[in-house]
Amino acid sequence: MPRGVKISIPRAGGAVVGGGPGAFIATTLFSGLAHAADTGMAAVSAATTLPAVTVTGAQATVHVPAEDYVANRAAAGTKTDTPIMETPQSISVVTGQQIEDQGAQTLQDVLRYSAGVRSDAYGLDSRGDWSFVRGIEPTQYQDGMRVFFDFFSNVRPETYAIERVEVLRGPGSALFGQGSTGGTVNVVSKRPQAEAYREINVQLGNYDRRQIGVDLAGPVTESGDWLYRFIGVGRDSETQVDFTESDRWLLAPSLTWQPTDLTNLTLLVNIQRDTGTATTAFPPWSGTLLPNPNGEIGTERFTSEPGFDRFDNTQDAAGWQFEHAFDAMWTVRQNVRYSHSTVDYRTLYPDVFSNPQNPFVDAAQREVFRFGYIREQQDDAWTLDNQVQADWDWGYTRHTVLVGLDYSHDRIQRRQGFSFDTNPFDLFDPVYGNFTAPVALHDPDTSIQQVGAYFQDQIMLGRKWILSGGFRHDWTETDVDGGTRSEDSALTGRVGLVHLFDNGLAPFVGYSQSFTPITFTDIFNQPYQPIRGEQVEAGLRYQPPGSNSLYTAALYDITEQNRLSPDPDNPFNEIQLGEANIWGIELDAHANVTRNVDIIANYAYTHARTSDGVSSGRYIAEVPAHVASGWLRYSFDAGLLRGLSVGGGVRYVGESHDELGLLDVPSVTLLDAMVAYETGRWRVALNGTNITDETYIASCLSRGDCWYGARATVAGSVTYSF
Repeated sequence: MPRGVKISIPRAGGAVVGGGPGAFIATTLFSGLAHAADTGMAAVSAATTLPAVTVTGAQATVHVPAEDYVANRAAAGTKTDTPIMETPQSISVVTGQQIEDQGAQTLQDVLRYSAGVRSDAYGLDSRGDWSFVRGIEPTQYQDGMRVFFDFFSNVRPETYAIERVEVLRGPGSALFGQGSTGGTVNVVSKRPQAEAYREINVQLGNYDRRQIGVDLAGPVTESGDWLYRFIGVGRDSETQVDFTESDRWLLAPSLTWQPTDLTNLTLLVNIQRDTGTATTAFPPWSGTLLPNPNGEIGTERFTSEPGFDRFDNTQDAAGWQFEHAFDAMWTVRQNVRYSHSTVDYRTLYPDVFSNPQNPFVDAAQREVFRFGYIREQQDDAWTLDNQVQADWDWGYTRHTVLVGLDYSHDRIQRRQGFSFDTNPFDLFDPVYGNFTAPVALHDPDTSIQQVGAYFQDQIMLGRKWILSGGFRHDWTETDVDGGTRSEDSALTGRVGLVHLFDNGLAPFVGYSQSFTPITFTDIFNQPYQPIRGEQVEAGLRYQPPGSNSLYTAALYDITEQNRLSPDPDNPFNEIQLGEANIWGIELDAHANVTRNVDIIANYAYTHARTSDGVSSGRYIAEVPAHVASGWLRYSFDAGLLRGLSVGGGVRYVGESHDELGLLDVPSVTLLDAMVAYETGRWRVALNGTNITDETYIASCLSRGDCWYGARATVAGSVTYSF
């Protein structure tokens, strides 16, 4: 490799990762392109400069935090540090300041004021961060690398370690490969910084929440070529459900080496241990959404067994992000991440599925039988993304070309078991201790490999038009030891156009595609077809010159083939719909109205239906037609109240339905609030969500179960910086 730059493919046990062709292709392509960049462009003057790009408002980049609620740049839409105004697809960014002000405790909390997002689709479910983007579950990434390979292989990210969250609305397969038609959620980790900063944060809240966090950052050397950051979190907490806990400890050190302005290498480590129990009770319709002669089943009801139930996750992850600019034209990047994760999940839950209309086994409609489930799983996953970026002027055009090849390999080892407990369980006055535990048996190991090659060109035509386009080809392979092998491939693309007016208006149009291979089989051991989707979108952004604000309006139409849906005839199975159509309108505003007032406001209308086959015209479950939210913060900067900030928000989730149209889940309006005071090195804050303590149903499915939403949550925090 030229100039002493060594780019290597990660190895496991002395062999190329996965042992397949992907790693070899990645090495060959990346080495060749890097060599061309260094030798073939020797004639290009190092003094070559690109036209200046003026960005109004905060000058934060994707790795430099914004100081308020407005982010002007994002990487989720292009894989490059691009102004949002120049991106031909809808993007929302939740800044670190917003996360702190709103006291977000989970990724679901982070997304609750994002346009087009329903962040609590499954209510208070401790097993994951469930959200819908444009009516579809998004694909989750961290620092541009995919982290969600299997339902049980991903720990929930710690919000104290998050710098920002980017939400790309609509397909992103032309860049990211296999992923959701609805969108991509990219969590950006806090990184080392040049300015020394140290803080200790202590939180106390209801449900006996106690948490301490440490955030230390700054230069390691006087020259500033080495920077560090260390984040540590320890938490002991219960939840609104009896006998459940949500405990965590986290260590997240990172180190940056930047010997010159042209080279940057950041090492990222995440060591996380989550111990707790599942909060999901799977209660029946009767006693939650529908009346029961015994009244309502309490939101605190625990339907499993104390001492048996657990949901323990561990993750050890490490990787790096490397970037080197050879000159003003050529830049190479390599992002690598390895994660080792385990889960120990044991639970019991009511059999509401055999007869959803009447799941009770007694005439008084109190008692049910229960299913038992055990899952012990280990995942080892490698992800690798190599990129070459070229920026040059050609006539009246300026090009930013991105060529990349990425590779991922995930190996899943699993033991699981089921049981059916015929000891009656009283949902209204439970007595614990009499149950049949399942026995776990080893399943065949599963390996999932993916290779993707992609190309993108962002073309500035003069100073007013930006034409963006690209395509990608993916190859995926799933191997089950001693069993089946399935292979899929797909070519996906995207094209979009933006026009920049001098008055701050920027209309855009775009077309994008998605490809999602399904790596598991149905209950009859039959493979699923890949999910494919496409979106047409038109929108208008507005950023008044000289302001720190961003307003967006968008209209989109999505068609998705082979969407998975619960099987109404078998609660343990999923079936594929022939086709689904989702179209909608979104309005989004982030603005620093004055130096004292910050606002967030959004509204989304979503029309989600199946569009062919015998189920044509049915609702897509859990997707409300109307969702809206608004948040306002006022900061005092003079007089006796200097340093005080107060804020409040309102969230409206409209009526939703199950997939058969049998149930209507009513709408709900929730209120949130915060107050904070900063003086010198101290910050004291109090946050409350659902402060009126509304009891509400988040969603219900036709198979027979419902989910409760989160009750009132209050947390106070004290932060001391030094």
